[in-house]
Amino acid sequence: MSQWSGGFGPGSRPPNARIPVKVHRNVSLVRTADETVSHELLARPKLSRLIVGQLREDVLLIKPGVVDEVIAELRRIGHTPRISGSP
Repeated sequence: MSQWSGGFGPGSRPPNARIPVKVHRNVSLVRTADETVSHELLARPKLSRLIVGQLREDVLLIKPGVVDEVIAELRRIGHTPRISGSP
């Protein structure tokens, strides 16, 4: 791991160092074409209240239980969401 990270961060990591990772299950995400689209979606009051946060410039985290509402709103404003997994 230390060879892969190239000593990223303060100091060098021992070969058996642990890197903290937080894993979530059963989350809903919206992945956009680019950060401009993400900003446009966040600027819409109806959608912004359904979004918990932004994980990357192009990835939005959706509140639990509102996937169908997000999909309907995306379609209403002219987007054609591609759905992966089971909403």
